[in-house]
Amino acid sequence: MGLVADTVRKHGRALEALPFGAVRYSVRDMSVVVDDDCMSAAVKPVMKYLILRPDCKIYTKWDDRGSLLF
Repeated sequence: MGLVADTVRKHGRALEALPFGAVRYSVRDMSVVVDDDCMSAAVKPVMKYLILRPDCKIYTKWDDRGSLLF
């Protein structure tokens, strides 16, 4: 993992695990999530992201327009 992720894990306060497995931390009064699968490439039982694109439509994957939700 990278330097930032290591710093968050070492100095942040773990708050809770999110439904997709990543942990949310409190760091200097900010909510921070260290996500090892930030592009949401792995199939999970819950949606990780809802992406609002410039076409004003909602998608569930960053890199796939076929993931149109509505």
